[in-house]
Amino acid sequence: MSENAVTLNEVVTAVRELTFDRFIIPAFAIKQVLDGSVSVTPPSDGDAGSVVVTISGTTHTYSFADYPDMESLMNQFINDGIVVAYTPYFRGKEPTSALIKVAGKDLSDDNFTAFRRYFFSDEEIKAMIEWYYYRVLDITGVAITDDLIGRLVRPSEMHLAIWVSYHLVDKRRLYENAAGAIGQSFTDGSDYEGSNDKGTGLQTTVQIGSVFSITESPDSEGFFYEDFNRVGSDNVWGDRYSFWYKLMLYLRGLLEDTFGDYSLRKDNVIPGYISLTRELDFRAYYDSYPFTLSPLSRGILSKTP
Repeated sequence: MSENAVTLNEVVTAVRELTFDRFIIPAFAIKQVLDGSVSVTPPSDGDAGSVVVTISGTTHTYSFADYPDMESLMNQFINDGIVVAYTPYFRGKEPTSALIKVAGKDLSDDNFTAFRRYFFSDEEIKAMIEWYYYRVLDITGVAITDDLIGRLVRPSEMHLAIWVSYHLVDKRRLYENAAGAIGQSFTDGSDYEGSNDKGTGLQTTVQIGSVFSITESPDSEGFFYEDFNRVGSDNVWGDRYSFWYKLMLYLRGLLEDTFGDYSLRKDNVIPGYISLTRELDFRAYYDSYPFTLSPLSRGILSKTP
């Protein structure tokens, strides 16, 4: 492996930047209780880290070594009678070691929300890299290490990072939509608003600048119409104008424009009234992978830098 070879940590960092996964995320919550406190100690040298909850003089200590993921920790909270809340961003397989440090938070003041460092853990990003090796490179049963990543020849590491980022953003869309649709912060339903009560109007007006707006109305003729099938996209979440959906299409566009890889484009029928603004490329409308023999042949990998 050359001294200029990319490392696994550099790929993970690139994926976090491409997916805007650089901010803390709420992990779970503990309901307000009199005479209670909570502390979170992240792992350090020789210490696995832990969560300590004290209620009415009774102290419960939960070592991350015994409860390695959020699901196991929350289940034990429930077993011990600690009233917890599953936030829409709760992800059971996320490691508890990602929780951010809290020192003696008083539970009698307010509800307590525990945060984790990122939306996606390093382990989940590595798992998606393994999926890339399987789906794109047809390589299975390998350990994702610096040595393996370092064998990628430029610009193949760029293709890997963009492909992994696309699928992670697609996964995040689920949780972002859940955060808006579930409409609750705590499991007791004290502030729950049913999604059926949130009606959608027949007209949608989008303000563009200070003087121009577009109104979309399904009941009138000649209304503004935007068909996302034209870009080869099946949007079932109704978030076509959201940041995360646009980011997903942007990442897919990078793969198409940079590598000529159209494998992530949906196989949608192109309506006859659409005129193409560029010459026809069959890979834009069919999965490109089966039509080429290998990743090398379709320009993803290169034998020379």
